[in-house]
Amino acid sequence: MDKSEFRQKMIRARLCLPVPVAEGKSRRIAQRVLEMPEYKRAKSIFIYLDFKNEVRTKRIIKDAERCGKSVFYPAIIEEDNRMVAAMPMGESDFRLNAWGIFEPDIYSSVVCMPGSIDAAIVPGVAFDTGCRRIGYGAGFYDRFLAEAPKIFKIGLCYEEQLQEELPNGENDICMDAVVTEERIIRRAKKK
Repeated sequence: MDKSEFRQKMIRARLCLPVPVAEGKSRRIAQRVLEMPEYKRAKSIFIYLDFKNEVRTKRIIKDAERCGKSVFYPAIIEEDNRMVAAMPMGESDFRLNAWGIFEPDIYSSVVCMPGSIDAAIVPGVAFDTGCRRIGYGAGFYDRFLAEAPKIFKIGLCYEEQLQEELPNGENDICMDAVVTEERIIRRAKKK
């Protein structure tokens, strides 16, 4: 099975999760993230707005706002085919992008450099126990995270999305931790 077929298989499996099950798993995942020292220390986070039955992020976002963290969201600049970190000035500053995902309108948001963010909370189609990630295939997150090597990268997924090992290309960025409803997997430090 090639990478594209694998992606489609994993997306179908995620979409088949009943909503109440996904919501319950998301609550447990969020609780694990909120207890992580890297999250607690972070003064700024970069976090996705979930769609198509991804791990829900609303609880993490609400906690970050309550704790006074700067919260940035992915926004795609289609002309440059790149992703930026944007903090909307208000709830009305979100728009639906070409992929059907809500994102900040970059023209009415504060945009920051990836290197000035402490922690990134990242979606994926699948992750593995080595903290490798397969996304949707456009490379937006990999290019964005490559610009910020010191950012602490947290991948969120359901246990059903976790594999023993995934292929890893030279441009693929590994997570520092992957959080599921059952566990937190930390990437082994290089010696």
